Amino acid sequence: MIILIGDPAYYNHYGFEQASQLGIITNLEIPATYILAKRIGKNDIEDFSGTASIPV
Repeated sequence: MIILIGDPAYYNHYGFEQASQLGIITNLEIPATYILAKRIGKNDIEDFSGTASIPV
């Protein structure tokens, strides 16, 4: 799984979706719409959830 901070209008074209829809949250003060995730393999965990820590 790839998790990034970016513009949803751009990254949605590449299969990214809001990470919160996959059960992923962050502890950053960034709007959830900009935290994006994409499953990259058929072996990715189906029920994936948790808090992503992004170093600043």
